[in-house]
Amino acid sequence: MPPKGPHQSPKQGINKCTTCDKNLDSILRAVKELNNDAVKEAFAELQEQPTTNIDNHFGNIESQLTTLEQCPLFDKDVVQNLVESENQTLKSDFQMQFETKVKLMIATEEETSMDQIYKVQMHSHYDMFKKCRNGLRNLTWKIVENHKETIATDVKQNSKRFWCHVSPANASKNDIPDLMKEDDTKASWTKEKADLLNSSFGTNFSTQPMLTLYPL
Repeated sequence: MPPKGPHQSPKQGINKCTTCDKNLDSILRAVKELNNDAVKEAFAELQEQPTTNIDNHFGNIESQLTTLEQCPLFDKDVVQNLVESENQTLKSDFQMQFETKVKLMIATEEETSMDQIYKVQMHSHYDMFKKCRNGLRNLTWKIVENHKETIATDVKQNSKRFWCHVSPANASKNDIPDLMKEDDTKASWTKEKADLLNSSFGTNFSTQPMLTLYPL
């Protein structure tokens, strides 16, 4: 017999949790009500995409969250491990304009998972949770990539704005944003970034040769 939890009893078995439903509605509202234009555009675009192939499409976030509402209770330990893994994947020192809103959105989902979900009895329900979680994570990553591409274009047009996108308090090679090369492709490797910065700042600020910027 499965252990008794706050949302089930031996006689009742597994029931739908109305508390979980309310929290999931709150997550959905948080996604919809984000003030950042980039987030709104990404969410609107995803709303129009089909959900037949969740592995190849970001999918419809609202439908995924609705599906999660139908799930029974989940194993708290399993969810905790998922949350810790997701934290490591999404963790970044990179300073983004919408960073606080995205973190709040993810934290809301994680808090719901840990506080309201306890035991899972069927593997299919666990799969539904993973699809919903991955849909929200993919939405977040798409917004991040779009923002990084905007930064790369911005720095290419005016190299001085590079310093607007770097936090001196967390200086490391991972904090240097992707830069745009002359052929409009992104320079993601550290040495490529160093060469571009060396060339750009040497031209803009000095007529003397600059010290070579080596990869960090």
